[in-house]
Amino acid sequence: MAGADLWIEAVPVRLSLKREVFEWMDGLAEEAALLATNTSTLSVTELATFTSRPARVMGMHFFNPAAVMPLVEIVRGAENDEAALAVAVTAAEELGKTPLVVSDSPGFIVNRVARPFYGEALRILGEGDADLSTIDAAVTSVGFPMGPFQLMDWIGIDVNLAASRSVYEQMFHEPRFRPHPLQQRKVVAGQLGRKSGRGFYRYGEDGAPEGALALDVPEAGGEGALWVVGSGWDRGCRNRLRGAGFALVDEGCRGAGRAGFGKRGREATSGACSCRCRAGAGLAPLLSGE
Repeated sequence: MAGADLWIEAVPVRLSLKREVFEWMDGLAEEAALLATNTSTLSVTELATFTSRPARVMGMHFFNPAAVMPLVEIVRGAENDEAALAVAVTAAEELGKTPLVVSDSPGFIVNRVARPFYGEALRILGEGDADLSTIDAAVTSVGFPMGPFQLMDWIGIDVNLAASRSVYEQMFHEPRFRPHPLQQRKVVAGQLGRKSGRGFYRYGEDGAPEGALALDVPEAGGEGALWVVGSGWDRGCRNRLRGAGFALVDEGCRGAGRAGFGKRGREATSGACSCRCRAGAGLAPLLSGE
């Protein structure tokens, strides 16, 4: 193993673990060997700093399932030399893959494009505009092989959430890349997709889907919705609340001169005032984008 010309690590997307593996490979591999990472989102340039050979460290991002999917993103780090990249491209071609050299940016190409694909689907579901089976059916009807929820189950909801968090952090909390609480709830519950038998769908012993799992998602205007009161909630605040999985229902508040929110069935102005006092501190990080 120590005499290998090309090393590719594929451990989970955790920077501390990646560092440990790269330091181990760097100490064991021959000086001329190339070290590659299968990361989908982490900075290749940063991973290269954990070695004594940054010019010979690059990304080789295979897609799931790696035995089937043809694309491999060859990620150019800041210190890469062209000869090292050429070796990685040739290795991918010899494996029957289609290599594509990309820049070392958060999510590279595919995972950066994919974040809004998953994120908007989760927001549509979280806002109660459609159920997950309808969303998946709509997406597959226009030519996609899988809908976003089917694909998250296939990849692993925990893996997908880790990728979303990585891009979100590296993009300095850009709201359009914000992960969704529905993913977190699934991970905490151990509902990780096909590999755990439950995710957004239920799976039989043969791995075939058996139907969508029931989700505790508030419908717009329902008992779990937030009723927005007054003109003080600007579009940015509303978008962040929606992005966090809240269903919002606008309520006029003539002459109130304040903004707030309350649950359905309560008098709007008093509900807004009381909710502002009780929940304002908890919402501060959400509304500030931190």
